[in-house]
Amino acid sequence: MRTRTWGCASSAWASARSSTPDHVKAAAIRAIEAGETKYTPVNGTPELRAAIAGKLRVRHGLECTDAQITVGGGAKQVVFLALMATLDEGDEVIVPAPYWVSYPDMVCANDGTPVIVDCPETDGFKLTPERLGAALTARTRWVVLNTPGNPTGSAYTVGEVSKSGSPTVRSRMVSPGS
Repeated sequence: MRTRTWGCASSAWASARSSTPDHVKAAAIRAIEAGETKYTPVNGTPELRAAIAGKLRVRHGLECTDAQITVGGGAKQVVFLALMATLDEGDEVIVPAPYWVSYPDMVCANDGTPVIVDCPETDGFKLTPERLGAALTARTRWVVLNTPGNPTGSAYTVGEVSKSGSPTVRSRMVSPGS
């Protein structure tokens, strides 16, 4: 069996729980006064993508090219579009439960099959490598890991995510078409 891994860093936030900071309000006013009121490129402005690359480099030591950075209108939009671009009829997406209500419907809307895996409170509402390994099949294309998780607030540690790539899990992973 072949193993395929994808890496990503997320900068998605939930709904704001406080007022917009004054410096952000001032920047918005300056942009309006400068006539920056038209739609931006779908993938974000070059300046925004360069700022994201800079933050990833400084904060995480990651070197990213402009072509590796995409900007979206929110995590649900980006996940939905990624599923749309990659799922074929019958492809499976592992969704740890409890989960955000939209995930299974997003999979179904893109002709996939959600595979709900119970993650009990005794496991901290987290998908364990054992449960993940048991759920993987030749049709698995995605695993949803939402951290911190909504609705439970559980958060995976770096060590827990690393264990998801354990030999037990890797031996069950197959790349598309194999």
